[in-house]
Amino acid sequence: MIAKFDVYNYKDMYRNCGVLAATAPEDHPAWRYLDLTFEADCCTVYASNGVQIARICIPCAMTDIPFDYHIMIHPIKPTSHTKSVELHIDESTETYTVIFVDGEDEILDSVTESFCKDAPIGFSKLYERLENNFGVTGAGEYSFAVDPKVLLRALEGVKGFDKVVFTFASPTSPFRIFPPNVDQDITCMVYPMRLWE
Repeated sequence: MIAKFDVYNYKDMYRNCGVLAATAPEDHPAWRYLDLTFEADCCTVYASNGVQIARICIPCAMTDIPFDYHIMIHPIKPTSHTKSVELHIDESTETYTVIFVDGEDEILDSVTESFCKDAPIGFSKLYERLENNFGVTGAGEYSFAVDPKVLLRALEGVKGFDKVVFTFASPTSPFRIFPPNVDQDITCMVYPMRLWE
């Protein structure tokens, strides 16, 4: 069984889900894997580190992978000059191999690992249950957009604290970010972007 990913889609998966799996607590070894499910021409990937959960659906070309096939793999960062990534699954040996291929179809690197022996976490059911909190349309009580670079700059000023609080007044007003119960009066206001329909 083989799944082939464009490197850009694979990198999106790695950035969105791989980072969470890499930061999962060591006392939950199954969380350190990406949870992949293959459907038609798409692979849905889930990951969690206990305080975050992420999902991404990326296109892939599949050979001999049954619909709704499920596997858990470690996140593996692609090597330089990779153009495509192949996942070879061998159920007879209970191993999978991630292969990084360049533009001339030459193998740059490959990693072979055994199947995860832990029971799947069920991230898809958890994600679905959490998604239901946002109502039928998925928009929640109200929605707004934020430039991710602006949000990251705002969080940079409070990253040394154990926790931060976000407070929201309305979808068009700035929201506030601040660390609770600290001696300093540190607050950052972030203006939302307008969502055009």
